[in-house]
Amino acid sequence: MLHGPPGLGKTTLAHVAATLAGYGVLEINASDERSGTAARDRIIEAVETIGIDRSGRRGKERCVILDECDGGDAVFPTPEED
Repeated sequence: MLHGPPGLGKTTLAHVAATLAGYGVLEINASDERSGTAARDRIIEAVETIGIDRSGRRGKERCVILDECDGGDAVFPTPEED
């Protein structure tokens, strides 16, 4: 988890680290989603879907970067929502 003031380069650092580790990157900006449930659904879809590259082989594993998660509703449901 990276935390700090705007413009510090947190998202860029996350992208570079994931790319250097060999992951495909999927960035989800939680404040762009309408609800925590929508962001959670995108995360689940991203990690459950297998990517295929152009040659038909399995693609890279994905690193999900959840940006601005403090700007939206909670991503994880409360016990009542389960």
